[in-house]
Amino acid sequence: MLLQDLQEHVGAAPSEEQLDQLSEVIARSQRSFKELIDSFEDAACAVSLDGTLRTVNKSVSELLNLPYTAIVGQKFFDFLEEPTRGGVEAGLVRFVEKRHWAGTVRVRFKNNSRPLFFDCVLNAIVKGGEVVGVSVLDGCDRAARERTPVHRTLRDSTGRRLLQLAGGQAARR
Repeated sequence: MLLQDLQEHVGAAPSEEQLDQLSEVIARSQRSFKELIDSFEDAACAVSLDGTLRTVNKSVSELLNLPYTAIVGQKFFDFLEEPTRGGVEAGLVRFVEKRHWAGTVRVRFKNNSRPLFFDCVLNAIVKGGEVVGVSVLDGCDRAARERTPVHRTLRDSTGRRLLQLAGGQAARR
């Protein structure tokens, strides 16, 4: 697509030198983006609607105890015990409609049986007017993730109560 646009703009096929310059600009942009998201202390990632992890930051790599290259391109649920695929897919239609969600999520990774709690903000990644993925940002500090809430109400971005946590156990409301 980019090469086609370049060819249409220039009126001829790009030269090897132009392709090399374009490749360098793209590589530099990718490095800058990776440096930016790695500077966040909060966990951040981008996930396609089929569950493929498109990018993760250093905090996600640390949580999973895996290098970036072992995570990107894998399915999100390959690393999770909880929430389940069914639970997430049940809310996907509503998320795609609203294109935003914020709330607390209880997560258990396959490499760690202890539940962690993430205060997440999810935003739709939109391309050509269609939702193609989800950007995820965890806004809580590391110590707060490990605390089991005594009593906490989870709400979606419209304020509707989703479920109640008491002593770390979820109960549908």
